Amino acid sequence: MEDDREQAELLAELLQAFGHTVVITHDADQALHRYKQQHFDILITDIIVSTESGPRGGILLIGRIRLEEAGTHRRIPIITISGALVAATHPSAGAQMQIIGADTHFEKPVSPQKLHEEILRLLEIAEKSQSGVANA
Repeated sequence: MEDDREQAELLAELLQAFGHTVVITHDADQALHRYKQQHFDILITDIIVSTESGPRGGILLIGRIRLEEAGTHRRIPIITISGALVAATHPSAGAQMQIIGADTHFEKPVSPQKLHEEILRLLEIAEKSQSGVANA
């Protein structure tokens, strides 16, 4: 989820170049609706995304998704991204994102190669976790 349409398109193009299928949403409500309607392997969200509830749509989205997952065996890997302003004003943003349920945090500009490698790592962990649940 990214509210800056140009940034979203650029990120989508980079991920598609690595062979990923990408669905773009621009606000937390739209992202949560899509999450409930279809299966996704991973979620990448900006932290600061405007919503009706305020500018912290990415944080709200993570909380809502983790609530939806409660009591299920489902757990989507979540990567958060923040811009320079967040990094400058909240140097521990990555640790804070992990506390609320994100798996990994990147600051913009994001290295496409590092992002791709992290996606693959998280997908591998998720696959192992799901196969462990299936075998239980």
